[in-house]
Amino acid sequence: MSDSWSRDYRLIAHMAVTAVLIGLLTVLFACVLALLVRIAILALSVQSLARLPDIVLSVESGGRPWWYAWGIPVVAAGSVFAGLTWLHRWRRGLLRKRIGAGTRDPPSELQRQLTMLATTADVPVPDLRVIESSALTAFTTGLRPASAQITVTTALVATLSPEQRRAVLAHELSHIKNGDAAVMNAVMLPVVVASGLWTAATTGPKDKSTASHPRAVYRGVQFEGVVSAVYGVFAGLFWILASFATAAFARYRELAADRGAAALTGSPTAMATALETVDGRSVPDTDPRIGGANPLAIVPVADSTDAWTSGWQTPLEILPETLREWIVRRTAFHPATATRIDRLQELTADYSD
Repeated sequence: MSDSWSRDYRLIAHMAVTAVLIGLLTVLFACVLALLVRIAILALSVQSLARLPDIVLSVESGGRPWWYAWGIPVVAAGSVFAGLTWLHRWRRGLLRKRIGAGTRDPPSELQRQLTMLATTADVPVPDLRVIESSALTAFTTGLRPASAQITVTTALVATLSPEQRRAVLAHELSHIKNGDAAVMNAVMLPVVVASGLWTAATTGPKDKSTASHPRAVYRGVQFEGVVSAVYGVFAGLFWILASFATAAFARYRELAADRGAAALTGSPTAMATALETVDGRSVPDTDPRIGGANPLAIVPVADSTDAWTSGWQTPLEILPETLREWIVRRTAFHPATATRIDRLQELTADYSD
């Protein structure tokens, strides 16, 4: 076992760049949202819409004070962000409670492996739970090392060899050691807000023959009038841009955790074969607890939903299939398993298995 752990400066750089990009996008998003709210307020209050373009960017609105001109739109935009962020955290908290409610204690051998690995990684020993599922997966929840919990499925415990299980635990511990879970949660908030706005602006897939506003229907998604269409398109564009900015970091953090697992166990081969086994035997799982943790899983579980926006819609459904598939590939949270295995195989010369 290798007991050395080198700081991953590329991961730190990815965190910093992603945080800056998401921060800039969020400021732009909030400004445009406030501007749209201002336009909506002015459209209802001005006597002539012909004057609207002249006063939209003015400090005052037809003699009204500045707080009416910009204060209300800014507060409204901030309230939207705060409300959707609170709702997201509440739903994530429910997900973690649901995960914890249906778990049991791990086998003693697995607990011993985790304790030894945590000691080597110099992190607090996280809580380890086993959940009944046919899906081969493992994931980590919790924003701080002291509150982290690693969850593995019964199928993973039964299928992988002891060396492979140890590598999977080391991978999850690497996420805790690197502190990337907290960053991931923070940078995903704008994506969640955009998804929430999109969902609020649309009424979901409907049959076009039953739509009350036929002209507002596109590819089965109905907008309730011009205002909701404008907000929906704006939220959809922001969702796509924020997803692109976040996905690169999400994929790199998985590669960094793979390297961390190799460093903790001294065996890149064990991690590579574990990934190969998990990916090759991935099966659909309808358990919402598994689907809800999909972006956090060591390998994405087939046919499961996105944890960050589960229950909310995204603009992908209105895009042409070719463009939709291209965006899905570019915004994936996990690198291709074959790529991860190749990267691990490149490390084998540095370790003696």
